[in-house]
Amino acid sequence: MPLLDSSHDSIKLQVELPANYPNTDTAPKMQLVNRTINGRSVDQHIRSEIDRTFTSSGSVPWSRNVPVLFQGLDCAYETVQNWLLVQHEAAETNPNHQDSSSACASVSYPKLDFRNMALSDIIVERKSEFLGHAIRISSPDEVPHILKHILESDKRIQRATHPTIYAWICRTPDGVLHHDCDDDGEAAAGGRLAHLLSLLEIENALVVVTRWFGGILLGPERFKHINRAARDALTKAGIIGPMTK
Repeated sequence: MPLLDSSHDSIKLQVELPANYPNTDTAPKMQLVNRTINGRSVDQHIRSEIDRTFTSSGSVPWSRNVPVLFQGLDCAYETVQNWLLVQHEAAETNPNHQDSSSACASVSYPKLDFRNMALSDIIVERKSEFLGHAIRISSPDEVPHILKHILESDKRIQRATHPTIYAWICRTPDGVLHHDCDDDGEAAAGGRLAHLLSLLEIENALVVVTRWFGGILLGPERFKHINRAARDALTKAGIIGPMTK
């Protein structure tokens, strides 16, 4: 059974408690930080399940003045355990079953040329640092390979607080527009990048921002620097024109 114990990975959760918790109408927020658990890539479905823990459709709907944190943590643990069980049963039923991480490793995309990836200038604000990457893509399947390349090519990025905050959008030959984003633990940052791509009317591109937290909270100002790093990388990649000041 692929249950979590001392010999397996731990579940890493980020929880945001609103001011005056629990005496508030604003619900807490919870995110799953892990990229992998027990060697299996964490997919967007399980992330979404954790994200909506305290929503009206979640496992622990929020009510004012009712402490729910520990109940929410227990439910998140159970959600991950059930997901691992499904993954384990699928692997037993089909010995050739591969999770997303192993499947990615077995496929190559000759069109990928990382020399076309552009990096932004590093932005430093009160000891936090922000770095953007941008590259054109022709298939959604290229995204995990690019993210893997970014992480493996720079150990400093691997050690970042939020290594790969990203958003991408891609129109496939059948005319369908695909898109996705990920906060990588920086709440709402992925959605901000996705909104930026939409505003710029960009297609067939991936933008990734890395943040090293410097120990000083920046508040909403951090989103300005994330967007700035993203736009700089997109400009250097030739995906958008130069920024106007």
